[in-house]
Amino acid sequence: MVFDSSDDLRTTFDALPDRFAASDVGRVSGSRRHLLVRFFAEAPEFDCVLVSENPLCAEKGVPEE
Repeated sequence: MVFDSSDDLRTTFDALPDRFAASDVGRVSGSRRHLLVRFFAEAPEFDCVLVSENPLCAEKGVPEE
């Protein structure tokens, strides 16, 4: 398992910059980085949205349109 708890996942999210791409997610490797970016953007408990598909990029604190 990559994350031991939801607090561990929250800590990873909080450590990311306000605008981040898969390459900024150092906790996991390979295609799992992209999955994690997408997860942060789609999970309601994280204040984050996708702002670009190619390259995959998300931004914190941006309201969904």
